[in-house]
Amino acid sequence: INFDSLANTDDGSCIIFGCTDSTSSNYNVLATVSDTSCEDYIGQFKYGGVIFWKDPYDNTKGLVCDTGDLKDSPWGCLGDRLYDIIHVPSLPGTSFYCCFNLYDSIGSGKWNTEQIVYACNDQGTAAKRCYNLNRSGYDDWFLPSSMELSLICDMKFIIDSVAVLHGGSQFVKPKLYWSSTNYAMSGNLISWIWIQY
Repeated sequence: INFDSLANTDDGSCIIFGCTDSTSSNYNVLATVSDTSCEDYIGQFKYGGVIFWKDPYDNTKGLVCDTGDLKDSPWGCLGDRLYDIIHVPSLPGTSFYCCFNLYDSIGSGKWNTEQIVYACNDQGTAAKRCYNLNRSGYDDWFLPSSMELSLICDMKFIIDSVAVLHGGSQFVKPKLYWSSTNYAMSGNLISWIWIQY
């Protein structure tokens, strides 16, 4: 911007805009002023949590994992108010009722969580706690889909270290972590909730 063709020494007054975050994939070593072009990256603490996935087709989209656990909660409503019974295989004798056909794909956790919350207004469920969470200035939290939860588990060592560095906590072992996905068994109304350890 303030280039002087007659200058033969750098007096430090040159302004070069670019990414000044050395951990970003598009870091510009010559940049002296950040132009907010730095790309987000997996393992970065941003948006109130740790980035664990970036859309390979649109680098402006991604998913963030919270840096702490919420209170242990049932997945959805207990009782016969809703339309699909869900038996949790690792919790004998426990039945949850909710929404049929929740999705497992990356990007569907938010929609799934909204369906659980709309079908079940109990305040103490895992879905409702995530849906109502306001942490680090963000209020768009949700239960991950099964594929999102699988990615979180694959990244747990990175997420743990970044979370602790920023005042959060590590994943608790052994512990059940709910996803927002259920699975229908063919010819049966029973669905299985996807759980990761």
